[in-house]
Parts: sequence; C-alpha cells; structure tokens
Amino acid sequence: MNVATRKARIEHAPVRCAATMRGCAAGAVLMLATSHALAGAWTLPAGTGQAIVNTTATSNDRYFDDHGSPFSNQAYRKVETQFAVEYGITDSLTGFVAPSLLGTSVGGSAGDHYFGVGYTDLGLRKRVYSDGANVFSVQATARAPGARDAGNPAEVGYTGFEYDLRALYGRSFQIGNWPAFVDAEFGYRFRNGSPPGEYRVDLTLGARPAAQWLLLLQSFSVISDGVGRGVFNFRYSYYKIQPSVVWDFAPKWSAQLGVVTTVAGRNAWREQGVAAGLWRRF
Repeated sequence: MNVATRKARIEHAPVRCAATMRGCAAGAVLMLATSHALAGAWTLPAGTGQAIVNTTATSNDRYFDDHGSPFSNQAYRKVETQFAVEYGITDSLTGFVAPSLLGTSVGGSAGDHYFGVGYTDLGLRKRVYSDGANVFSVQATARAPGARDAGNPAEVGYTGFEYDLRALYGRSFQIGNWPAFVDAEFGYRFRNGSPPGEYRVDLTLGARPAAQWLLLLQSFSVISDGVGRGVFNFRYSYYKIQPSVVWDFAPKWSAQLGVVTTVAGRNAWREQGVAAGLWRRF
C-alpha cells in the first residue's frame, strides 16, 4: 500500500538573513525535515519496488514568532525535487535511497540563493509484526548533505549529516465501502553540528473512493529537542497538513497533486505551497 512521499520543513529568518545568521539558522530548520515514508509502515514484497519523483514548491512571507503568532516577514522561496527508489530486499526488509535537488532564495532577487544537491537519504525499514490488518515496523535513515557553504544564509542548516530513527504503525480498514488505512510514525532525528535534535510525528489517513483514486490527508509535526548551539540557540516547532489526491492512471503508474500549509508553529515560517509527484511501481 503506497503512501505519498512526505516532506516537512521549518524556517526562521527575522529581518534579513544575511545580517543575522541566527535568523538563517532558524530559517533552515523547516527545510531539513525530509522524511521518506514511501510505503509507510508496510514493507514491499521481495523483488518489487517503486520509484517516486516528487516536487514541492513553497513561497513564504509570514512567520510564527516565539509565542506562535504570525507576522509579515521577508520573502523565502523553496523548490525541492526528490528522486526516491524503494525496493523489497526480503518480504520484511525494504531499502530506499532518495537524492534531491534544492533551490532556495532568501530576501527576493537581491537576496541570497542556493541551487544544487540537497540531502540524499539512504535507509532500511524492517517489519517486526503483522497480522494482516496491523503492521509494526522500525526504520533507520542516514542523510548526507549536498550543500557545503554554512556561511551562505540560503545553505545554513543544510551542511550537516543527519540520522533518523523511527517506529511505524499501520492499519488497514474500511470507511463504509471505501478501503482505507492509517499510518503513524514516531521518530527522533539526530543532527550533526549546531542544530538541536528533533522529535517527529507523521500521520496519514488514506481512502479509496474508487479503484483508481486515493485520497490522502497527512500531518507532519516537528518539535526541537531543546536548543542548539551557536546560531541555533532557540526552540522551534511546526505543524503542517497536506491533503492530496493520487490517480492510478495506468497499471504501474500514479500521479499525485496536493497542497501543503503550516497551520501552527513557533519560530517557524508559515509554509504554503503545492506538491506534485509521479510514481512508478516495478
């Protein structure tokens, strides 16, 4: 059972990122949360796989302050494309790899920019229990950065290795005559360098009103584990929702379209944008 590739990011950049690196550091927090639950808690059958190309584009000019109140801020724009491949090594062990391309700008055309390789994720998901309707799994992901210049405000927070550990639970059921599922993921992300670690909760509800259509409602929550060091000396949190529609337009092909918005946060951008993806099963 497929679940759309998940993305979550948090940014903080009060006034002018080039002038205040603490602002850029907070601005990078939202951008560092790529999470890949390509099939949620489920593992793929041995010898099968899927590839997903997913692009998320957001534009932000509102920011949640330390008390969670939004206010106008400078422009921040981001476009990220992730190329993810997931493969069933055994029936209970699935591996995945996901490189990405990233473009960011802070402060408009006269501000700071980055375009290049984003994070590349490499991980394994192990199913530890399944009774047909329910499945429990654990997952480990290593994330290698593509950005190298920590002095560029558009790259702050993108230059350190990260390690993500999580527990996953999935359940399939019916909503009336619609096949449906829920997927819940609870994780902790270790981040090298100055940023603090992060607690993460990703939730997905999916239902099929027709054989070729999948409706998804996803939420992504991130809470910093205290404060970091240097320019990351602040606490942050954000809570996003992403409704989307997936259309199975051919036996092995699907297309996804959705919107994403940050509904609440602390020291975080109010991210708003669109997400589109193309899935190929093999």
